[in-house]
Amino acid sequence: MKLKSRKIENWPIHSLEFENDKSVIMAVVTGKLANVQTKPGRKKRLLWQQKISKVIKAKRGATPRNKNSDYVISLGMKFSSSHPNQKQPVDVDNFIKPIFAGIAAGLFDNNEEVPSTLEKFKDFDDSHFRYLYVERLENNQNEDGVAIVISEKP
Repeated sequence: MKLKSRKIENWPIHSLEFENDKSVIMAVVTGKLANVQTKPGRKKRLLWQQKISKVIKAKRGATPRNKNSDYVISLGMKFSSSHPNQKQPVDVDNFIKPIFAGIAAGLFDNNEEVPSTLEKFKDFDDSHFRYLYVERLENNQNEDGVAIVISEKP
């Protein structure tokens, strides 16, 4: 694996990637990040997961990725000063699970699924997300969201 410096839609991010992966997926999803403890809870988290799923599915193309391959997922998260969690220290790991669920749905769902209508994300297995690299990005533009880099083992 290699650690790379990338710029995705003007978001600087480091990503951990498998050597010789020719099908890296890169995306930025903007909006308030939802976590496993987000209030009012399920609805906000569901909308966030649907948004991620839609972006990843569009980036992956018409064919679902192999759910049995190993993946490395790199995330760069931005929290603006207006983010509700800025009043207290942000527990970044609570934001990872909803992002993983959206990524898994976007990578592995069949073409009959419409991301904006998904109600359950637990049906998409993320157990082959073997490696994770996470960084909290500086936020000079008061913009919330996550930059995502997905590398599949060749």
